[in-house]
Amino acid sequence: MQLTETFGYRHNERPAHRIYRGDNAFVLSRLKDEWTKKIRFVYIDPPYNTGRLQYRSFHDRFWDHYSRERHAKWLAFMRERLEKLYPLLTGDASVFISIDDAELPNLILLLREIFGKDNTDVMIWDKLPPGGSAGQGKMKRVKRFRNEHEYIVVAFKDKNKVRFNKIRRSIPTQKTYGNPDNDPRGPWISAELCKSAEKSLPGRKNYYTVITPGGRSITRQWHISKEEFNALDNDGRIWWGNGRIIPRLKKFVNEPYPATPGSVIRNISQTEGVRDLKQYVASEHFYHPKPVRLIKHLLEMATHPGDVVLDFFAGTGTTGHAVMELNKEQNARLQCILISNNENNSLDQILIPRLKNYIDRNQVRETWEVFKLTDV
Repeated sequence: MQLTETFGYRHNERPAHRIYRGDNAFVLSRLKDEWTKKIRFVYIDPPYNTGRLQYRSFHDRFWDHYSRERHAKWLAFMRERLEKLYPLLTGDASVFISIDDAELPNLILLLREIFGKDNTDVMIWDKLPPGGSAGQGKMKRVKRFRNEHEYIVVAFKDKNKVRFNKIRRSIPTQKTYGNPDNDPRGPWISAELCKSAEKSLPGRKNYYTVITPGGRSITRQWHISKEEFNALDNDGRIWWGNGRIIPRLKKFVNEPYPATPGSVIRNISQTEGVRDLKQYVASEHFYHPKPVRLIKHLLEMATHPGDVVLDFFAGTGTTGHAVMELNKEQNARLQCILISNNENNSLDQILIPRLKNYIDRNQVRETWEVFKLTDV
C-alpha cells in the first residue's frame, strides 16, 4: 500500500478520508486488517448489466454482449465483492445498492444468500422532478410507459439491530403560508398533535391532559410525550389559536423538520447529479452521476456521528462530496473511504479534482489521502 497524494486541510478532531486506487475486489480483500467490523454505511452504484461493453478495467473476465451467461457473470462479479465486504461491516451496518430492473431480482436473491433472507429491503427512487421530465425524453415516443424510476436495494448485517434516523425535510412551498402570530421565525403551517377523542385510548402511550391558556382541559392520546409537548410550548411552537381549538404544532416553512423516511424517494431528480458534477468539474465523459442529495438522504437515514462510510464503485466521487457536505452542514464527523480503479481516468480527471474544488470553494477542513494498491 503506497500513499501517493494528500490534499485538503487537516482537521485535528477528524481522521483523514481515504481514496484507494486499484481493483475494488483486491482492495476490499486488503482492507480487512484495518477495517474489519468498522464500516457502518455502504453505498455503491455498480455497473448495471445493460449488455453494453463493460468491466474492461476490472480484473474479471470480459462480458460478451450476446452471452447467454451474462446474468450469471454479473452475479459472480457482484458476489465476489459483496462477500469480501461482509467482514468489514459493523453488526448494525446498512448497504445501499443502486440498480435497475435488469438485475433487481437476481441481486435480491444474492443479498439474501449472503446477508440472510430477512435482511433485505427495497427502496424506489422516483428520479423525475415534480411535473418535469429531467431530460428523460419529454417528447419521446414510447410503446408502453416511460421508465421514471430506479431501485435502491438495502442489505443489513442484522436488520433487528438497525434503527434509521428521521431526516430533515423542508415543507413544500407551492403556496403562500401565513404567520398569524407574527413569529420572528417566519411563515408556518400547523400540524395535528393528537388523535381524536374517539380514537384516544386511556392508559395507552402519551395519554395525558393539557391545559389551554384559557383554562380548558383537553385529554387525548398525543403523538408526543408530555415532556416534548412542554418543550415545544416553551419554544413557541404550539399554536393555541383562540383558545377553543385543539392545540397544533407549528411547522416553519423555512426550517427543515424531522420526518420518518419512506420507501419511495421523491423530489430528487437525475439531472441534479449532472449539475452537481459540472459545478466542480467540467466533464462530459461520465454518464448519469447520482445526485448529491440522494446520497445525503441515505446518509441522514443510516449514519451516526463518527461513522465510517464506504463506496467501492466511487465513480465521480458523489459519495465523498455528500459526506463532506453533511459534515459541513450538520457536523456529522463522518469518515469516508472511496475505491476507484480509475476507469477512463475518472479518478484523476473527475473524482479527485471534484473533491479538491469542493474543499477550496467551501473552505471546509477536510483531508483526503490517496493510496495505490495493486496485485501485479
